[in-house]
Amino acid sequence: MDLNYLILILTTRCNLKCAYCYNGDREPADMDPAVLSEALSLVSRGHGPVRLQLTGGEPALVPELIEKAVSQAKNLTRPYKISLQTNATLLDSSLVRFFKNNNIEIGISLDGPPEANDRLRGRSRELIRGLSFLEEAGCPFTVTTVVTQDNCQELYKVPLILAQYSTARGMGLDLLIRKGRQKAELPAEDSLTQAIARLKSALKLINARREMPLVLREEEQVLRAVSGQAGPFCQACLGRSAAVTPDGDVYPCGQTAFSREFYLGRVFERDLKPSNLSEHTLTGDHCRGCFLSGRCPGECPSRMFFNQARDKLLVCHMYRTLAHVP
Repeated sequence: MDLNYLILILTTRCNLKCAYCYNGDREPADMDPAVLSEALSLVSRGHGPVRLQLTGGEPALVPELIEKAVSQAKNLTRPYKISLQTNATLLDSSLVRFFKNNNIEIGISLDGPPEANDRLRGRSRELIRGLSFLEEAGCPFTVTTVVTQDNCQELYKVPLILAQYSTARGMGLDLLIRKGRQKAELPAEDSLTQAIARLKSALKLINARREMPLVLREEEQVLRAVSGQAGPFCQACLGRSAAVTPDGDVYPCGQTAFSREFYLGRVFERDLKPSNLSEHTLTGDHCRGCFLSGRCPGECPSRMFFNQARDKLLVCHMYRTLAHVP
């Protein structure tokens, strides 16, 4: 398996209880150092650049494993970048300084203004404190927002929050995946369309006053696709991604982790099963006559697998709105 994307689930522990967590309520476990070393060996055998993503649970609960992963990555003989996804509630000046000194790209989970974020995730006050540490250290970050019925109409407020931080670089939207803890719902089509249009307007107003514009990941994807530069939705679609759990099980990506349908084997095994994620694609009769047909950014294959049929075309409404198509 020639990988260029490796997700290390350093721990299943988390200090939050998000209403939609796709990992559900798992037994607490931290990654064994032997598993970490073996996981990194999976990408040591590949070619070209590789991205390492450190995640959880909440990885800031295990700073020693973050440091160990960064230290061992330096032994790779291929170019690499490290990113880390965190809820930011446990960040402090020391940890943020480590991120900056090691060029770790930071992704923050934020689901809206404090009242919305508290409903879905909790501890917004601690999260804002974490953003302040990133700002003070000059450490760039992006935000990922999970889109649900509960926060859909408040998406436009996320860039209003980010506008306060010179180190903020943009945001991405993850439509809810129906997996794990089910205490949230997806928005209706018209609600999502209205919310995306309002979000675009907010970003336009804010970026007119910013030296470093805030980028909306999905809008960038649509623009690339429309200009003929559409590629695979993700590396997992190509079978070039792997997620390793704390106990050493391997899956195609973080969203499929702990789902036996996508189990690829153990990290200590040399011959892992090929991924079948590429079977789940955004194609069908609904694509006929669509402005984006043949130039669509596509959809997360794991979301296509886990979500109900009526949910699967929500991404189409999002893309069409971003491309100025009714």
